[in-house]
Amino acid sequence: MKLKFDPSLDYQHTAISAIADLFEGQATGTVETETGAAITDGLIQTEHGLGNAITLSNEQIFENLKAVQEANDVSSARNIEELDFAVEMETGTGKTYVYLRSAFELAHRYGFRKFIIVVPSVAIREGVLKSLEVMGDHFRSLYDAMPFNFDLYDSKHPSRVRQFAGGQHLQFLVMNIQAFIKDAGEGETSGNIIYRDSDKMGGKPIEFLSQTNPFVIIDEPQRMDTDKAAAAIQRLNPAAIFRYSATHKDTRNLLFRLGPVEAFERQLVKRIEVDSIGADDRSSDPYVKFLKADHTKSPIQAQVEIFKMAAGGPKRGKVTVKKGDTLFQKSKENPAYSDLMISDIDATPNAERLHFQNGLKLKLHEEMGGAADDVTKLMIERAVEHHLRKEREMKGRGIKVLTLFFLDRVADYRIYGDNNTTSLGQVGKWFEEAYSELAEKHYSDVATYPAEAVHDGYFSKDGKGKPKETTGKTKADEDTYHLIMTHKERLLDPQTPLRFIFSHSALAEGWDNPNVFQICVLQAVGSTMRRRQQIGRGLRLPVNTEGERVKDQSVNRLVVISNEDYQSFAKTLQSEYEGESGVKFGEVARDAFAKMIRKVGDSDEPLGVDGSNEVWETLRSQGYLDGKGVVDTDKFRPDDLTFVFELPGHDDIAKPVKDELRRYLISRHVRPTRDKRTLSFRKQVHMGDDFKALWDRISQKTRYRVEFSTDDLIAKAVERIKGMEHISPLVISAQKVAVSVEHSGVAASGVLDRKVSTSRLTGKLPDILGQLQRETELTRSTLAEILKQCGKLGEFIGNPQTFILHAAREIQGALHDLMIDGIQYEKIDGVHYEMARFEQEAEKGITRYLNRLYEVKNKNRSLYDFVEYDSEVERDFAEALDVNEHVKFFCKLPGWFVIDTPVGPYNPDWAFVTERHDKLFFVRETKSTLERGKRRQQENQKTDCGKKHFATLGEDYAVVTELAEVEF
Repeated sequence: MKLKFDPSLDYQHTAISAIADLFEGQATGTVETETGAAITDGLIQTEHGLGNAITLSNEQIFENLKAVQEANDVSSARNIEELDFAVEMETGTGKTYVYLRSAFELAHRYGFRKFIIVVPSVAIREGVLKSLEVMGDHFRSLYDAMPFNFDLYDSKHPSRVRQFAGGQHLQFLVMNIQAFIKDAGEGETSGNIIYRDSDKMGGKPIEFLSQTNPFVIIDEPQRMDTDKAAAAIQRLNPAAIFRYSATHKDTRNLLFRLGPVEAFERQLVKRIEVDSIGADDRSSDPYVKFLKADHTKSPIQAQVEIFKMAAGGPKRGKVTVKKGDTLFQKSKENPAYSDLMISDIDATPNAERLHFQNGLKLKLHEEMGGAADDVTKLMIERAVEHHLRKEREMKGRGIKVLTLFFLDRVADYRIYGDNNTTSLGQVGKWFEEAYSELAEKHYSDVATYPAEAVHDGYFSKDGKGKPKETTGKTKADEDTYHLIMTHKERLLDPQTPLRFIFSHSALAEGWDNPNVFQICVLQAVGSTMRRRQQIGRGLRLPVNTEGERVKDQSVNRLVVISNEDYQSFAKTLQSEYEGESGVKFGEVARDAFAKMIRKVGDSDEPLGVDGSNEVWETLRSQGYLDGKGVVDTDKFRPDDLTFVFELPGHDDIAKPVKDELRRYLISRHVRPTRDKRTLSFRKQVHMGDDFKALWDRISQKTRYRVEFSTDDLIAKAVERIKGMEHISPLVISAQKVAVSVEHSGVAASGVLDRKVSTSRLTGKLPDILGQLQRETELTRSTLAEILKQCGKLGEFIGNPQTFILHAAREIQGALHDLMIDGIQYEKIDGVHYEMARFEQEAEKGITRYLNRLYEVKNKNRSLYDFVEYDSEVERDFAEALDVNEHVKFFCKLPGWFVIDTPVGPYNPDWAFVTERHDKLFFVRETKSTLERGKRRQQENQKTDCGKKHFATLGEDYAVVTELAEVEF
């Protein structure tokens, strides 16, 4: 199996361009500096090889930065003078792909070829190396078979840095921060090897690296946020630093942000469901759970969870205790704790113990009296059941299902004895019992492998080869990460029996498999592993056996099985998002509604800042917002079927305002599994005349071809190029620095002088026709005619690469516009969307969230008892179809009903049949506005293609905002 990568994702393009556009104006070809040195295609000769050479001044780059930030609607909390930039991308959205492709883009545009990737842990390092391996062919196909090399910095083989420094091709070097973070010490044999002289190399490894003037990419920089790490990275003498993370502590010069809310809303990651498992409150038992110990207090204190007496009876609660305390007092005299006194608290890290006077002892996170074993056993059963149910749902679709278990202790799963003997721990036994029973009774059609073949553990090992609990950051973890990363594709092969993975800390970061659909958290609630780490291992969209991403949102659900109730899980996850990303769930800004469209006379106009502020104040007066703009979830209850949303004075925009408020609730993206409903399929409707007649009319598949004249393309491209901003001649900067020689190597200690001047280009100009041909795939004669007529070739001579870049964009834009305008659809004889697929999917079970379902009142009009909707406009449209007496049948077209277009697949919204005087058939797309300028360009392009597709079939298609706009 070979993974495939989509090169056309718009948000990834934006993130990549954010990096590349920083260096607009960079010289290409051969440029002579003020000192007489030659820079050729972004590289300069050094003592030890080749180095990146930026010809722009910092001032020019920061001017470019402002343009990038404005275009991406981001601002930096702290603008620093160094070329140090941040890109923020939510887990699972392709962060590694983006920074690797950004390097290729910089090499392609400007010739920069030296890149060092710094990582904080073995796990992330192995992930980066695997990405470089599996993405290699993909990048070569995008960049004209551009040769590149990648290597791992290994202190045992320091001479590899010579290859990195001298290599002519694009070079990647992956380094753990630990390899060069320490000081060199007093002598050439102390400290890290990277700072020691090597006779074989003719110098220190750090000198070879620093002379390459590398672009340094820092993966997960918040994990390296120390003064030592910062100093170590500066010793690499970076041309610029790019930091990539979902959770920056310091955003520096922020270039691009894709936060968790946008990732969920744009369906770039899986939705999350929480299956909460917990024992009933057996308040008569002396339940105690040891949560944490605090050695910083005197006397030493501990936090425990117990049942405290309350007005309505005993309730779970947390209390702080010290030696000599009785739980009878702490529980407000709950008789269950009458003989439990704290005799000692051991707060030794990793060996914490809570001692009771009656001889009982608890380890950290251990509990008594709380049915812990029963809860764990049920969690395992639920995880296996969710897995097998998903296997059945995926049957025939080529999507393998994986489930991940997180453990507190390796021995809970498997016991490793002497002489290499092993036996199952209690968790392992419970798993095999649950799997075997469910397979035999209910899932024999999908559980085709024996229980012992479908599960395994990935654990780090000690010196004797025995698995152990580790932090995931040690040398002992390397084999673990290498094993699971090496087998990543094999795990995705349905013919590989392994489907259930048990881990301690080894998978806490750096590893994620797109086909993890269930995560069972058997770790204690007080575990140091964060909720965001847990769900991050399964957020990526799945892939099928062809290596293609599956974007069906009915499939893309991650179930988290937890011993924590849904509300606590969601609250903790929300606080982590807020603390790490700066995302404020529920806090609505006063200008949040400014771009909302409302009717003014005969035209649609945006609400504006003043109008938005007025709506905000109305929401506050109604109690939906507090004084800070935080949504009151007790008042605003959109999931409650009895909830009525009122917005006096703004009834015309009440629906989009309600949708906007929903965006601020984490419950939109994290749902309890109990909030789902399996839809009932109405076979008699499916077999009815109205549906059959409708399906016969719209099920014909088509293919498209594009027709336009070369003259039209030339005219449109010329017009766009003439409208480009003037491109100034490029400039070059010279910088004089003071150099200090230290035991750790050679470092720049201060800038003494800087000079900026217009560059002197030497040698030949780049092949403009050849480069434009690679970018646009047009003929050289067509491109030559465009350049002749545009009248701007003087700008090309003064700044060649920037002109080529901008011209290519405009020509591609002209080509894209003409493709949509000139597209023609034709029927594919004998090829239809299969009507039988409705029934086949219903047999597998279609489950959806109740809070996004409209219950159909006239059951004989629709295929299912509920209709799923994505907005209030869609919900109202469904209701209008349901209650209108002239509507005979309606349905929301399924996700697999897609029309091919040049801008990606298009799934229309609605199909319905009416009868007043004659029977009429309609296909409609619902939008919040009919004004094209207020909708995204790609939305308009897809609906334009949809209109031409249905015109080919002779069917009535249009975009509407409500049913009243349909004439029947």
